[in-house]
Amino acid sequence: MPWRFGSKDVEYFVEVGTTPYGKYGLYKEMIPVGVRGRGRHIETATEIKLSNPDIFENLKLRQVVSRG
Repeated sequence: MPWRFGSKDVEYFVEVGTTPYGKYGLYKEMIPVGVRGRGRHIETATEIKLSNPDIFENLKLRQVVSRG
């Protein structure tokens, strides 16, 4: 399992758009949200939604992606 030997910290991005993940939408953007420990996708999504509730009235958080 190659992912077990990678870095413990990875860079996280959130993908926002006009529709939920898997649906075609008119707008989609990847936004960097910082470096965190590996495997914190759900925690990151929750924190982003709670800290920016006004933004998610019009946009959907499509997915959280980690790289590194």
